[in-house]
Amino acid sequence: MLETMSWRYVLFYIRLKSAYLSQDLKNAMSIVPESSKNSYVKAANELVDNMSEFDYYVRTPKVYESYLYYEKTLQSIDDLVAVLA
Repeated sequence: MLETMSWRYVLFYIRLKSAYLSQDLKNAMSIVPESSKNSYVKAANELVDNMSEFDYYVRTPKVYESYLYYEKTLQSIDDLVAVLA
């Protein structure tokens, strides 16, 4: 478990990575072919939704939900990479 003082840095790190992710998704949208744009948009939206839910649950004392959305976020990243590959 994390120390109480370092939890603030975890929250900041999640917010920072979320902001970078938004910009990266916009940049990647420009190189996706027209044929796979719909699947890319679906995967990107799912990733953003899971990331925001993860951010919400990290701020609450609900550890299980935080872990659950962490796993969902990782799966969404894998799905998005599969669409881009």
